[in-house]
Amino acid sequence: MIEWITRLLCEKWEVKDNLPEDAVDAIAGMSLSPLRSGKPGGHIENVVEQSVREFVSRTGVKWLIFSNYLKADGGSVAVLEMNLAIQRGITREAIVIPRCHQDRLYRNTFEEARFALQILKFLEDESILIVANNIHMRRVIKTFEKVNQGHGLVLYWRSVGRRSDYHLGYRQWRFTHPLFFLFREYGAMIYSKLVGWI
Repeated sequence: MIEWITRLLCEKWEVKDNLPEDAVDAIAGMSLSPLRSGKPGGHIENVVEQSVREFVSRTGVKWLIFSNYLKADGGSVAVLEMNLAIQRGITREAIVIPRCHQDRLYRNTFEEARFALQILKFLEDESILIVANNIHMRRVIKTFEKVNQGHGLVLYWRSVGRRSDYHLGYRQWRFTHPLFFLFREYGAMIYSKLVGWI
C-alpha cells in the first residue's frame, strides 16, 4: 500500500521534460546537498553526468554552469561539480562557477538560478537548459521562472534520476524513504513561495 501511494505521489510531483529542438546557449546543472562526508553522492554525479551529456550532444552550447556553493570536497559543490565535468572531458574554459565572496554565497536554489541567468544576460545569450534531479525539478523551474520575469530568456529542462534515487545526496538525514524527500521538497516550495523566491 505504501509503495503504491509513494509511486502515485512521486509521479504526480515529477515534471515532464521540456527539451529544445535546436541548440541552447548554456546548460545549468542544479544539484542539492552533498553527502555529510563532503563527497558528491549519486545525486550530484547524476546531475553532472547528464549535464555533460547534454553539453557534448548539442551543437552550439557555449557554457556549462554550476552555482551551488554549499560546502563539499574541494571547497564547494560547484567546484566539485566542475572537477567531475573536467574528468568527463569538458574544458575548464567552458565551465562557469561563482567566485566565493563572504557576502554573497550561492547556497539556495533562488541564488543559484539568479547567478545562472545573470551570466546569460551578461554574455548576451538567450537560452538555457536546466538539468536537475527529478524531485527537485519542480521547484527549480518555478524559481527560474520567477528570476526570469521581465528578461525573456528561453528556459528548457531535463530531469534526471528515478524514485529510488530520491535519497541520494541526503544521507545526512535520518530518513531515506522517497516520501520523506517528496514532503521535504514540498515544504521547501511553500517556504520559497512565502519568501518570494517562486
